[in-house]
Amino acid sequence: MTQHWSCAENAEVLDKLVYKPISYKMVSYVSDVASTLIACDPNALPPTQGRFGPKPSGATAENNLLPLAQFIYHIVCRSGISTSTFLTSLVYLRRIESKMNLFNTKWGPKYTGFRCCAYRILLGSLILADKLVNDECYDNSSWAAFTIQKYEGYTFGFHTFDITTCEKQILSLLDWNVQVTMEELETELLGVPVEV
Repeated sequence: MTQHWSCAENAEVLDKLVYKPISYKMVSYVSDVASTLIACDPNALPPTQGRFGPKPSGATAENNLLPLAQFIYHIVCRSGISTSTFLTSLVYLRRIESKMNLFNTKWGPKYTGFRCCAYRILLGSLILADKLVNDECYDNSSWAAFTIQKYEGYTFGFHTFDITTCEKQILSLLDWNVQVTMEELETELLGVPVEV
């Protein structure tokens, strides 16, 4: 059964949640948040394409990207990141969302991202969260290795250079403020589907 929590229960539930494994439902929820941050052009490729292999015959821009939740869940499983790290990345995504909403309100939605923009935003948020939460964290070459996955006949993933670029871009979007408060974590807990 999935349950959403009230504000009064947040602190207690958060204490219990950090010891639970990250579920696919949680990953799907956070992936949905990342997917809404910026409009993505399905045909736009980044300057470096990471480890995107050659397209198999019949592949199109719309169908050859690994689903975001599947991509992130694979990374979560391979890296073994904690639930507290994962929730911290959600706080970062919400800050970016707030900044993008302010930008769009003031100047209108002028920009579209690369087709893998949501992947980069969520991945960069996870990396920064790991570096904040853990004294001994993964280096960017390890994160690059975690991203490598086979999908529809080719290899999908990012090079270390791409990982470093993601991290810098997220730091810039966060105005280099990576500290997270308990209040922010408790607020984000309201929407996260938790298995009980």
